[in-house]
Amino acid sequence: MAALALDTHALVKELKAAGFDDRQAEAVTRVFASTRDAFDLATKADLRELELRLEAKIAMTVSDAKAEIIKWMFGVIGVQTLVIIGAVLAIVRTSH
Repeated sequence: MAALALDTHALVKELKAAGFDDRQAEAVTRVFASTRDAFDLATKADLRELELRLEAKIAMTVSDAKAEIIKWMFGVIGVQTLVIIGAVLAIVRTSH
């Protein structure tokens, strides 16, 4: 995940404007800066990358499923053909 930028100077200025003194504003900013890394936040770019990977994986899975279905269809058709040929041969042998 991409690191999110934090403008600590702007945060200190905003806290001071809200009534915090220098020491308080800097302490709150330090705590915020140290704890924000504990949160694993996704950016739009992270989500887009994940979306692209998932789309590729889904496309591959669908492609693999189609190939597997076609393989099974030909296998079943082959077995059915052998059964029909066997039945026809059995009918021909019993009729003579």
